[in-house]
Amino acid sequence: MKKQVNNKDENKRVKSNKKKYTIITIISLIIALSSSIIFKHYRSFGFFSKKENHITVFTHGSFGSVIGLMNLFHVIKDKITGTKYKRTISRMRKDPNFYSSQPIMQKGLFKIKPSFDLATTSSARFAAYPILKSYEEINKQFQAENIRDHFYTFGWSGLISQERRRIEAIRFYNALSEELEKYNQSQKLKVKILAHSHGGNMALNLCAVNAVINNFENIKPLLEQATTDDEREALKLMYKQIKKLPTKEKNINKKGQKRFDYIPTNKNLKINELLMFGTPIQPETECFIFHNFFKKIYNIYSEEDVVQDMDIFSTKKYSSQRLRILEEITPNKNIPKIIQLKIMVDRDMKKIIKDEIKTLTLVQTNTQQTSEAKNQSFWKKLFSRNRFGPKKTKDPTHREMWFVSWDKLKKNLKTSLESIPSVIFTPLFLNAIEKISEQTNDIDVNIRLTNKNLKVYVFKHSLEEQKVEYKVSMERNIVDSIKTKLLKWIPDDLSFSNKFNIIKTYQEQI
Repeated sequence: MKKQVNNKDENKRVKSNKKKYTIITIISLIIALSSSIIFKHYRSFGFFSKKENHITVFTHGSFGSVIGLMNLFHVIKDKITGTKYKRTISRMRKDPNFYSSQPIMQKGLFKIKPSFDLATTSSARFAAYPILKSYEEINKQFQAENIRDHFYTFGWSGLISQERRRIEAIRFYNALSEELEKYNQSQKLKVKILAHSHGGNMALNLCAVNAVINNFENIKPLLEQATTDDEREALKLMYKQIKKLPTKEKNINKKGQKRFDYIPTNKNLKINELLMFGTPIQPETECFIFHNFFKKIYNIYSEEDVVQDMDIFSTKKYSSQRLRILEEITPNKNIPKIIQLKIMVDRDMKKIIKDEIKTLTLVQTNTQQTSEAKNQSFWKKLFSRNRFGPKKTKDPTHREMWFVSWDKLKKNLKTSLESIPSVIFTPLFLNAIEKISEQTNDIDVNIRLTNKNLKVYVFKHSLEEQKVEYKVSMERNIVDSIKTKLLKWIPDDLSFSNKFNIIKTYQEQI
């Protein structure tokens, strides 16, 4: 009997121990799995990592600009609320059909994992994925190994309006501030913004937001220190815009981008680099380059860009290709590093001998800017014989700075650089001009595609003879591979009539 009792007790202990071990094992697995998920999540934001976090944001320019002509006088007066133009663009902006040629996604700050694989988007032709992947592939050729990249797009309305660009800048500022809080603040965190067209002016307004909130309780000294009357007026308008907003706590239940319409709280936000591609330089925002909110600013332009200096509708004065204020005002020393960078493509080079020294120089073309051409009135520019004629060079147009030219990519897969957006070569440009930028802030680059390499020649900007100051190159097969992979993302219907019918449908719905 005692043996039977002992056996029963032993069996109970064994069963009890098995249950304990099973429970412990299950709990351990749950903890391990949870830890793995948490680790992966936080590692993506730079936690548990010794790498630097680099945040790169692509933001587009004006959207559906031509449609602004339907309410031109409202656009000129900057009173577009309730107009057919604004309502049409608001509908169009949500349509993925317009995401197929440039790095643009939905409105707001959108984290994106660059990819050449169509499965990433379930075969949706969102060009942001392969364009950002192309940029990443080139960036890897020059970037240190201890850097972890994080890519985003920032989508906004794209309306031709100074007021809207101020509103969108506040949203951008708040969305970016909230996103940066997710990263490990004990590690190095660098923020770079690449902006096309009026996306550059919207991004410059980030500086106004920062200046205003750092002087919110007493705005008067900030206005008194303004460099120009245009800057003073711009800061006043930004102050008025922010002042009428609610606090973050009172705005928490708002949906969509309106959730970011609150008085900014982050006074310490800084942008390491702002790169503006084809931005119409306007006095309303140009003055912000003198603030130290940005550490470096690049104004990137091309002689073939006939759009950049043509926007007289959303400015009280002028739009230009180059930063005029640098020529008009002597800034103090405590300003960002500012570089004006002209892009040329496949310009002819020649070797000349001076004093028995052989040098490589650029062959000038008849499109070379002169001081007289730069100072032409809007109407002279508009009716210039060459403005809307065929291109004189292979330099990028306003569109080619940022968009994939799908037709050209199909026809000239192996020969043309015009088919792929200039923005993807940004890491190559920056590497090429790094040394010379210590000597001058006015630089030209010429990109040439040879049988073996993609070469970038660097010059000091001059209207006279230009001698090569520096040169870098990259293997051609990298470029060819990018073009081949890009081609897989070509939209099903490239016809103008398709886009026109989509726009017509939205207009009829208003």
